[in-house]
Amino acid sequence: MGFFSAEEVERLSAKEIRMAPLVKMEFEGDTAYCWNGYTPITTGGNDWLPMYGAAAISGLGFSSGTASENVTVSLSGLPDDALPFLAQALSTTNSISQRMLTVYLQFFDSNWQPEGPPIGFSYGFMQPPTITRNAATETEGASQSISITAENALFFRSKPKNGRYTDQDQK
Repeated sequence: MGFFSAEEVERLSAKEIRMAPLVKMEFEGDTAYCWNGYTPITTGGNDWLPMYGAAAISGLGFSSGTASENVTVSLSGLPDDALPFLAQALSTTNSISQRMLTVYLQFFDSNWQPEGPPIGFSYGFMQPPTITRNAATETEGASQSISITAENALFFRSKPKNGRYTDQDQK
């Protein structure tokens, strides 16, 4: 069985392909569903909030090795333009660590309406967010950005069960 179904392979073989990543962040007590479009969409039984083109996802790809890789989701904007997930990430900074982040691929039709269910593409365990704030200068206005990195499942493979390796562990 391949990564994509026969129907998805057919969509990928088309002359024109419309797809976008969707991000699901499982915060403590709530789950945020977002995508980098300009309108809310409903797919896979969930409502996905738009990030209005202000988001970026880095680190996506297929790896054939066993190295721990990560995915970083970033959102940049003015302080007053924070999306609900930004405020939620900031308010739960202490409890965000090791919560699940999943990236999906969503196919769209020619009218940018979701076509088929989202395809789980990557998942990882969120690390505390990194927040960057820049004051206004003569040439630029004030801005802020938040980045949340998610380490994949191999991240903890070399971590000892009780916090450190002893001489007995290494025999």
